[in-house]
This record gives sequence, C-alpha cells and structure tokens, in this order.
Amino acid sequence: MIRYILIFFIAITICQAQSISKTDEHLLFKEAKSSQTVLIVKDSLLYKGNPLQQKPFRHSAYLENLQYYIPITLKDKNYLVYHGCGAVLEWRNDSIVRIDKSFLHKNQFGSVVFSFNNKLFFWGGYGLFLHKNILTQFNLKTKEWDEVETFGTPPSPRRQAHGILIKDNLYVFNGYEKDEAHFMQIKACEPYVWKLHLPTMQWSKLGKYDATININTKEVIASNFTANNKLYILPILEFDKVYEIDIINNTITTFKSNIKNVFQPYFDATTHEVVYINKNAEGLKKIFHTPLQEFLGKQVDQQVFILPWHQNMEVTTILTTILSILGIVSLAFYFGKRKPNFKPFNGITFKSDESNYYYKGKLLDTFEEAELRILDYLVQNRQRFIPLNELNHLYENEVQMDNFTTVVKRREVALASLMAKLLFITESTEKDILVYRRSPNDKRMKEIKLKDNFIRVK
Repeated sequence: MIRYILIFFIAITICQAQSISKTDEHLLFKEAKSSQTVLIVKDSLLYKGNPLQQKPFRHSAYLENLQYYIPITLKDKNYLVYHGCGAVLEWRNDSIVRIDKSFLHKNQFGSVVFSFNNKLFFWGGYGLFLHKNILTQFNLKTKEWDEVETFGTPPSPRRQAHGILIKDNLYVFNGYEKDEAHFMQIKACEPYVWKLHLPTMQWSKLGKYDATININTKEVIASNFTANNKLYILPILEFDKVYEIDIINNTITTFKSNIKNVFQPYFDATTHEVVYINKNAEGLKKIFHTPLQEFLGKQVDQQVFILPWHQNMEVTTILTTILSILGIVSLAFYFGKRKPNFKPFNGITFKSDESNYYYKGKLLDTFEEAELRILDYLVQNRQRFIPLNELNHLYENEVQMDNFTTVVKRREVALASLMAKLLFITESTEKDILVYRRSPNDKRMKEIKLKDNFIRVK
C-alpha cells in the first residue's frame, strides 16, 4: 500500500514539472526583503530561491490570473498590479493578499508603471477606445486610485511607451497613438523624449531621438528591464539585439546577444545578474541567472540618443527661427536709433488751473479729502525729500487737541490708502511712485519724495 502511495506522489511531481516547463501562465519577480527569485506558475504553484524550491502557496481571492499582473517594489515590499490598472495585491510571507478597494479598470493597458516616494503610478496606456496621457496614483491609505495633476505640455496620449525613472525624473519616449487619418488604426508616436519632474509634476520636452533605431513594440510590450539607471530593451522583431539607453550620458548602445526568447527579465543588483525565463525551440522553459555583460553580448554600435538641437529642428523651422530673430534684431536697432530715449509716460497729470488730477486724459475723482492732503503736499514739494513727521500737521485737529499717536495713525492710514489707489489706477509698483530714504541729518527719520516724472504739472 505504501509503495502505491509513493508511486502516486512521484507521478504528480513529474506532471507538475512538465507543466512548469511549458505553460505560459507564470509570474517571475525578485522578493524585496530576501532578494530571492519568486516564480508562481498557474496561480497555484510557488517556487522560491536559487535554485528554486517549491513552497506552500496561500492567497486571498483576487481578480484575473497572475500572469496579467505587473510586479513592482515599494521600499521592502512587493506589490502586484493589474496591467490595465485597478486591482493591487501585496506579497506577504510567501502569500498574496489583495489590498485595493477598486476593480479591474481595464483602462490603462500598455502604460508606464513605476514607483516614486513609496507610491505606485501608471502613466498613459489604452482603454475604453481611448489612448491616455494621464497620471494615476494608488493611494495606500484609501486603497483607491486617483488622477494626479501635471503641468506643462505632456506627451501625446499613447500606449506601449518606454519609461525609466532616474532620481526625481520620469523619462518617457516611443509608443503608439491613434492614427487620426485611418480609423481603428494606430501609428508610432513622434520620436521625442519627455521628462516629468515628479516633485513639481512639470513636463518638459527634451528633444528628438533617431527614429531609425528599432525600439518600437507594436501590439506587444517588448521585454525590458532597468539596471544602474539604464534602460535595456529587447526588441520584438530583432531577437539577437539588446538596446541600452543611457539617459544620463545621452547614449544608445546596441549589443548583439546570443540569448533569445527572454520573458519577464529583471536585474538583481546584489549579484549583478539578469534573471529571466528562457524558452527553447521545443517550448521548454527554464529560469536563468546570467551576469549582465554576458547577457548583453558584444557591443556593435553606440550613438547619441537625444540629437543635438539643430538635428531636432526641421529645415523650415530653422529658417523661420533665423529670419524671425533677424527681423526682431533689425526692428530693435531701427527703433533704438530712431527714439533712443523714448519712454512712455505712465504717471498722473495735475492741472493747476483746475486743481484736478488726470490719468490718460480721464479725471480722477475717487480720492478722499485725507488722501488729497498728502498728494497735494507732495506735488507742491516734489523737488525735495519730505520728512514723514512733516505731514503730521495735515491731520492735526485744531479744535480738539489730539495726541501724537492719533495724528500719526491718521497720516499712515491716509498715505496707505492713497498709495493703494495710485497703484491700482496706474498699474505701477510703489518704487515707481515714491522714493524713500533715511534723513542725512538724523538716520532715525524717514523721508519721502515723489518719483521724478510720476506727476506732470500743467
């Protein structure tokens, strides 16, 4: 009886080994805490370590198969995020727990997935018949997804874009967008590199790259991984090539590799190895750990990635820009010679025969009597600096003797009110209206004077 039981379990083990080697339902990632390799097959079998050893596998209920989830790390935790955005699973002690309160959005397939400041992000993607250029973030407190506001001009809506996070910046390029000229078709996006500065959420366009380099992914997301702040792309249609994109040094390097049919690669920074699933001609699959340089193979080419500014511009654009600059310089030279000292008058006119103030020909009748006392006094004494205390007599009550503090308060209120109206009327700054200084005779005293040419007396 015992012998039959042993035979039964051996048969089960052999069947499992065969199913592991040929199935497409697998998920490979590095465990953040232990740096060990984790492989989950058919949502039921768990293998861990190097070499892989089968472990008990527990999990709560989740939506869709794990092969449709993207592994991502936040600090020392692993998360699995549905590739169309929505459901989020957490990897805990050889088990999976669903933590989101969302659903399968199916709205951002083919997006750029990344983490920053312990937060999960999706940028771009496709869903519900629309390409996207939105940025969404998973809120670990509410367990829901939110759209994040960005500033500047973002890249066009797209899917299957390449992206890499370097320090505070997300770099995005390539991808596919809707072809407006052909309904239900897509086309390659313009070959430009964009940067999103994440602390400020500000987009900027860095420049054009050489579109003849075949880093397109078409309908399938090409295998890629990051290592040492560089992005490595394994193009779909060129099985023997690996492209290394170094944003920091602005280079794209082409390697000829002997390794083909690579699935779900990641770089282990501890061992400096690329860990990946490899499928041979018979469909059998194995897990490999290959040193990075050995994985890349022989370098065959290196070019500048983001082209110099003159190569980023079309000939017509260059000519238009040059002609515009020359035209502006010529006009500036002409008017500079013609009216070298011309400066438009933006002040107030005082007509002494009427005792009225005008601005651009319009009568100013909004000044209060307390404000006019100061303005009239400043105009009458516009050629000299006036101590502030000299204005006090304008606000002394001859009938009722006020104390010094009350008089100063009246003066300050009237002066502040006058300045506010002058600023509003002329749209000037305070330094365009008044000049302040310390008295040459007593540094404790402050003096004021109307700015030259602010008041024109007729």
